[in-house]
Amino acid sequence: MLVFVLILSFSAFYATAQSDGLYLIQDTVLEVQDSLWKGQLVVKKMHSRGGYKLTLLNTKTQESESIFWEYPIFKLRLMDINHDGSIDVCMGTVKATHFDSVTRRRLFLFRRDDNNLRPLWLGSRLCHTFMDFEPFFEASAPPRITTWELNQKHEQLRGVYEWGSFGLILVRYLND
Repeated sequence: MLVFVLILSFSAFYATAQSDGLYLIQDTVLEVQDSLWKGQLVVKKMHSRGGYKLTLLNTKTQESESIFWEYPIFKLRLMDINHDGSIDVCMGTVKATHFDSVTRRRLFLFRRDDNNLRPLWLGSRLCHTFMDFEPFFEASAPPRITTWELNQKHEQLRGVYEWGSFGLILVRYLND
């Protein structure tokens, strides 16, 4: 049985509302510790060119790897969504995708591969218009993500998704 210790420390996690109504992440440090790796995910807003620099730092070896993300990020959460024993990065971002040319909120998942972030799932769409997400844990169930979505009638729905063989699968909608 694997035991995960997830330590989150936030520094100035949310900024003030932007003109498009989004709350954008400012400089943030997330402590990551699972049975295989201990380190930090450091997020720095790049004011000079826009976007973000995401750096994975192995605190034991001091090795690091960075990626540049040119799109707004409104939320980051850590969890082992695909049940491989390693903490994954769940990112709420705003952008268009190859399969949906409209710029809108998206949920992207990244896996940690040693000191590198690799795409796990770059979701074009969920069942309805995606607004927000949080990790969702239930006794005797795999880790899941709960989402806030708007249907075509502009009614708010809370979806519960879990990892399938290639992406998120809707488990059910919660009644609030």
